[in-house]
Amino acid sequence: MRTVGKVLIILLAIVGLIVVALGGLAWYAASHIDVADTFRDPLPERVVLHLPFDRAFTEGEASLALSGFGPSSLSVRQVVAALDRAADDPRVVAVVASVGESGRGMGQTQELRAAIDRFRQSGKPAVAFADTLGEGQTGTVDYYLASAFSEVWMQPSGLLGLTGFGIEVPFAREALESLGVDAEYGTRHEYKNALDSAVRQTMSDEHRQSLQDLLGSFEDQVVQGVAAARGLKTDAVRGILNGPPLFAAEAQAAGLLTNLGYWDQVLAQVGGLSKGAEPVALARYAELEPLTGPDDAPTIALIRVAGTIQRGTTDPSPFGAAESTGGDTAAKALRKAIDDPLVRAIVLRIDSPGGSYVASDTIWREVMRARERKLPIIASMGDVAASGGYFAAMGADRIIAQPGTITGSIGVFALKPVLSGVWDKLNVNWDRVESGDHALLWSPNRAFTPAEQAWFDRMLDTIYADFTTKVGQSRGLDAGQIDRVARGRIFTGTQAMDLGLVDSLGGLDTAVLEAKTAAGIAEDMVVRVAPYPEPKTGFEALREMFGGEEAPVAIGTLLRLGGLLAPLTGEFDRMGVATRGPALLAPPGVRSSP
Repeated sequence: MRTVGKVLIILLAIVGLIVVALGGLAWYAASHIDVADTFRDPLPERVVLHLPFDRAFTEGEASLALSGFGPSSLSVRQVVAALDRAADDPRVVAVVASVGESGRGMGQTQELRAAIDRFRQSGKPAVAFADTLGEGQTGTVDYYLASAFSEVWMQPSGLLGLTGFGIEVPFAREALESLGVDAEYGTRHEYKNALDSAVRQTMSDEHRQSLQDLLGSFEDQVVQGVAAARGLKTDAVRGILNGPPLFAAEAQAAGLLTNLGYWDQVLAQVGGLSKGAEPVALARYAELEPLTGPDDAPTIALIRVAGTIQRGTTDPSPFGAAESTGGDTAAKALRKAIDDPLVRAIVLRIDSPGGSYVASDTIWREVMRARERKLPIIASMGDVAASGGYFAAMGADRIIAQPGTITGSIGVFALKPVLSGVWDKLNVNWDRVESGDHALLWSPNRAFTPAEQAWFDRMLDTIYADFTTKVGQSRGLDAGQIDRVARGRIFTGTQAMDLGLVDSLGGLDTAVLEAKTAAGIAEDMVVRVAPYPEPKTGFEALREMFGGEEAPVAIGTLLRLGGLLAPLTGEFDRMGVATRGPALLAPPGVRSSP
């Protein structure tokens, strides 16, 4: 094809065919396959659970049943619940974990460490194995998890990279300027550094101090955790963190490893400790019992805010947990729980770096409605609950965070790219007609006028004032205290608790326990922890995407996209632009985030 227009038409046709083909395949699967049958075989009388700790787990349960075929589909809650059940299950005689470079955060790591610790209190062996930890990257967080096991094995050829924490940040102001890219932007205030990579060429003192404080708190937590778990002095562990990676034999001599050996030797050792036991994957064991609890038990609603917070509804994600949360979807779930007479309390689980100010405020309002109705609501933080994530949490009766949760970031930023320099370099002229003086305020093809810049600054001030006022009211902080915790500063959960932004430290199980207490439910009483909204089965999600309302929406979107591109591709045709593949020039939109 010689032109962009023809290539784009073919591309859209191919995408449409793929959508239709996937829809047919998914509908057939929904009609003929029952994935749950995979997990219905009874367990052997004695089992050793295999824990796939060489990958991070999702925050929420995946909606697609087909995703249950792999361990990556397991949620943190499923893993923790399975370990807690295994501690009391006489059929489970031991657990053995594969540990590797997982990329998980400190919050999830601490949730899993606590579950392993509870399992060990049953007196059953808990063995961790890694072929290497930190080959080409730091292995600090993954070893921190492994250290919680009663035995820690490593392949003799492995490395243990217990080398601390580090962050590298690119700064591309000059590169963007060389391309003709400029920006109208603003932050409130100096510690709100989300835009710095695009608008600065070096790291600011405030940015550097904020990251140093965060990583310093992480290091303290790892040093104390590893020292306590392995029976070492904290100074010795800190010394190891300040050195290069250790060879496996060196790590064993330092007391960080209990054994050197290969995977088959680990299995032989565990098999000798638990004769007659058969290996069972954690995914299979986790599927044996529902997470919610008995239907006749008191109900605690579990509502999740995960990923970027956006306006509107949560994007469907049938192949795994959602990567974003729509403010309307979360608000609807909260309203449903508030209006349900069977719900005794709400746990709001947040694992989000923030997003839309308006969407975060929508969620905050429903949290306040729960409090107005005297319905206890407890916020539980995962790896991160910062900026808009903290906005959603701050109105809860109590806030629970892990020591390593990243939170705070009480501030706001906004950005409008200005591409006039790009168009100048390309000899492209944009002309305009507008019926109002500010109709094209957000156009990336021109800078703000002085009046628009003044309004832009007032917008940021208004959002920041709203955020900080609500923090003060929710957390009982005066103006001086608010200023010390706001201005965009980030904190770990430990630091946030010391500053009054968080009430106590712990995981989702801690939040459920506090919800029971607030609702007047006995600590030892079994409760039904029910997700709101109720998760779709995998095939329901597929039907919705390919056989329900989503199919015509997708097709309509493709058709509209083709129509929108027609003028642009027509101009390319007239200009004689040729390409080997599709090209689309679409100026990015404004970003505004608390």
